[in-house]
Amino acid sequence: MEDGLTMSNKPLNILFIKDNLLDIEVFKKLLLKEGLLFDLKCVENETEFLSAVTHSPDVILSTWSITEFSGLRVLQLLKELDLEIPLINISSNNSDEIAVEALQKGAFDHLIIDQSERLGQAIRNTIQLVKINNQRLRGEEELIFLTAALNAAANAILITDINGTIEWVNPAFSEMTGYEKEESLGKNPRDLVKSNKQDPEYYKHLWQTILGGNVWRGELINQRKNGQLYIENQTITPVRNSSGNISHFIAIKQDITEQKQTIDTFKKLSRVIEQTTEIVFITDLEGVIEYVNPAFESLTGFSKDEAIGKTPRILKSGVFSAVEYENLWKTILAGNVLQGVVPNRKKNGDLYYQDSIISHLRDKQGRITHFVLTGKDITSRMKTEEESKNRLAMLEAVNQISNSLRVSKTLDEMLPILLDEILGLLHESLGEIRLYNSLKDELNVVVTRGYEIAGESISLPPQKSGEGIAGYVLESNEPYISSEYHTDKRLSELIRNQIPSGIGGVTVPIHSTTSIIGTITISFSSPRQINDSEIKLLSTLSDIAGNAIQRTSLKQQTEQQLQQLTSLREIDNVILSSFDLKISLEAILSQVKTQLGVDAADILIFDPISQTLNFSVGRGFNTNAIEQTKLRL
Repeated sequence: MEDGLTMSNKPLNILFIKDNLLDIEVFKKLLLKEGLLFDLKCVENETEFLSAVTHSPDVILSTWSITEFSGLRVLQLLKELDLEIPLINISSNNSDEIAVEALQKGAFDHLIIDQSERLGQAIRNTIQLVKINNQRLRGEEELIFLTAALNAAANAILITDINGTIEWVNPAFSEMTGYEKEESLGKNPRDLVKSNKQDPEYYKHLWQTILGGNVWRGELINQRKNGQLYIENQTITPVRNSSGNISHFIAIKQDITEQKQTIDTFKKLSRVIEQTTEIVFITDLEGVIEYVNPAFESLTGFSKDEAIGKTPRILKSGVFSAVEYENLWKTILAGNVLQGVVPNRKKNGDLYYQDSIISHLRDKQGRITHFVLTGKDITSRMKTEEESKNRLAMLEAVNQISNSLRVSKTLDEMLPILLDEILGLLHESLGEIRLYNSLKDELNVVVTRGYEIAGESISLPPQKSGEGIAGYVLESNEPYISSEYHTDKRLSELIRNQIPSGIGGVTVPIHSTTSIIGTITISFSSPRQINDSEIKLLSTLSDIAGNAIQRTSLKQQTEQQLQQLTSLREIDNVILSSFDLKISLEAILSQVKTQLGVDAADILIFDPISQTLNFSVGRGFNTNAIEQTKLRL
């Protein structure tokens, strides 16, 4: 309600309680004479009043009479309805008792009918009084609200005069400092919490700022009542009085000791993460990278800008299967920590092995918000372990093949065993061994495995030195790898056409102590590729095979020579012990058949007269027709 309404286009809403003592027309004239704009509504009983009061009249005019519905009853109804509408009492009796009673019961003003010319001013005064009262009530409510808010504030708040004397503190101040309100009032903060941990110039600058009318913000190291130090973030604001002069200061303080300790700890951890040689990266729940440390950049070749916003798939090596990645995600999404070796690829394509631990970051509710991967490059260790494993496998293979070769008495027994053992070690099924015939200068196939198409063996002709893959290895004395036989120009077109596509192999020379005596070829299907350690193993085994082949060949030659000497001795004994030519020839024929390993043999004697070769003795023939043999020269 504003006083200006009486002078504006908005009329006052006046509710008039009709009474025999009051002439409504007279009051209208008085109000118009006063220059008031108004809407006047008359009611005669309680029912009409209750209906009219719902439209919130600005003021009520009523008599204080002994009738059933009077000003007294109106005030009672307003109280019951909890309505604060001002009532002006009008009386025909110039009685102080009536005036006092009316004002005590809640009337805003009291008029005598004879003083009705005061009605306009009385209404103005009443409206103004209502305005002032409402403002006062709002002010009190705001003061109560602000006081409650300050008392309930989590931050410590204190108010001092211009000299720094404390005039008010909230409970949070007492909780933070340990000083109760009664202990604080009338004291200066320096007498309570000053720790002497800061330079006097710091405080000097603080006072210069606030006395200059400016807000000061900063951190202070203070001391609680129990002597414990704490760090507070403080804002001090000057307060000016109605004259514009600074009269008070309001300080709002926040204990940031734990926060500072957390920040310090975080900074230390950040330095550790930034300086560690182990890689660290953090992703969200979708696996999108949000942070990588310098070690990650150094190892992978991906810069921070290149990695952030991507997923770890940029490191995918292709070694892990889809099932392995699926199991990885199941494990970490279930809230479990995953530890293991993960093969990855650097930006330049190099493969590396990472010993990784994938853990979680959780919020205060325990929900997983991020994944943290830490790891170190163990590629060198993996290579060392792989080399050790390969060396052990090589030793086992050498020992296994050596044992197998020792039981072989001839090359025919040895070479199939040798090829089968090598194929088994390399987990392959295709291979061949060729031996070098120095008289013909060619490599001949002596044993094969798996060289069949539709159940028929592939024809493998001899290869001269320098011809074909085996001939090239014989000439170069170096292993040769063919990734695809079908397109390898070192093979003849005839051979290439017999071999299906998708097959390659490696060929290594077989060395004796003095020369190359053959080759070993192991074939494989794509995408299989032979590695350096396998070539090294195969070369070692071929050297062992070469020594075994040479040893067995020399043994066979020696045994053959011994058998030949024994045969000659036996023939000589027969000739010396008998003058029967046929007996001697029979002995000679028996030794020839044995030494040459043939099924049948005969001896023809030359007749100089007939100039023919005539049958003398024979063995192993199925018929006697051989005895009729005569060959004319």
